[in-house]
Amino acid sequence: YSNGMVNLTLTVSSGNNQVSNTMLIDLASDPVQPAIPQGTEVVCYAAEGMSYSVEDVSAAYQWYLVPEDAGTLTNMANTVNIDFNEGFSGEVSLSVMAINACGESAVSEPLNITVKEQATGMFNGDVEACIGSEAILSLELSGEGPWQVEIMDENGAELFFEANTSPFDITVNPETTTTYTLMHVSDANSCS
Repeated sequence: YSNGMVNLTLTVSSGNNQVSNTMLIDLASDPVQPAIPQGTEVVCYAAEGMSYSVEDVSAAYQWYLVPEDAGTLTNMANTVNIDFNEGFSGEVSLSVMAINACGESAVSEPLNITVKEQATGMFNGDVEACIGSEAILSLELSGEGPWQVEIMDENGAELFFEANTSPFDITVNPETTTTYTLMHVSDANSCS
């Protein structure tokens, strides 16, 4: 048989009397195994609302994320949104199974997703310099270079630059004792 709608008619005859009743039967087979989910394969640390999908085969879907604690799934039929959890970076796999009234499909082959490490930065200690002399601030960075960095001094002066290595040295020439604050770091994956 094949999937589809079939009319079934029951006719009862008795002498010259005949009564018929017709009903519609929806014939279905076990759902087919979904293809590998489609979506972004490299995501930033703690990325939210990442959408993945498979072709809709008129079924319900059960999504699987391994490891489970890597993120939270919001199932929307043949599409799932993932909010990746803070504290997780590394490799995950996403697969899906189709379910209908006749049973369950085999689980799809997994889509492997890389959750990048969080881009971070910190100064490597305090620096002393004489008034009117240059001072070198050393910045330790994590994530994948190059990095876009923003620092600010205590007077609100901002300095934006690209760092290609870690540690990265920044030369400043403060006129007085000055505190510098690291405001923002993003890496080559635009992860911050």
